[in-house]
Amino acid sequence: IQIKISTSHKNINYIWCPQMNFYEKILHVINNTNAQFYALTPDDDFFKESSLEECYNVLKKDNTYSLGTGGQIFFSKKFNGELKIFPKMNKLKGKQLKSNKYTNAQIFWRNYQNILWSIFQRETILKGFQSLTHNHFNNANFIEFTLGFEAIKNGNIYVSDKNLNFRELSETEHWGTQIESITRFNILTNRELKEDIKKFK
Repeated sequence: IQIKISTSHKNINYIWCPQMNFYEKILHVINNTNAQFYALTPDDDFFKESSLEECYNVLKKDNTYSLGTGGQIFFSKKFNGELKIFPKMNKLKGKQLKSNKYTNAQIFWRNYQNILWSIFQRETILKGFQSLTHNHFNNANFIEFTLGFEAIKNGNIYVSDKNLNFRELSETEHWGTQIESITRFNILTNRELKEDIKKFK
């Protein structure tokens, strides 16, 4: 269902598809739009406009970039005006990923951070979500795992040295607390992760 909403901004369409799962929704939007770039963010998080514009301008100017990302800032669900930076979750910030694909992959995964809420070239996000839908991973961490490898395979990753997205930290249990992290140890000991690795291409 596509609904045009009354707003002061032109060309905004609200596409509502409650009958679809997460992967299907993303693919539905991509397949029914023709944008060159797509920025993902959930309804409880948001982008810093100037950093998003910076990433957009870099990707638009240089088509060797497949993804643009930056640092992350966190805030609690009961927001009291305090913002938090966790250095270990912003290790990618300021890194340059314009080398060969093998080196880029090493730098990226050694300094891994959440890249789901970033700006993507159309082909990168399309191929990533097609792969996710096809493989039916048990572990939702494979979303970023797959998107990251698609971005490296399709080009370079632009990492702004500025903060890009603001994310809500929930004190209650959520999906991120219910799934295993993808680590060498967990892959050896977790049956579902072993199955997912076999699906990954």
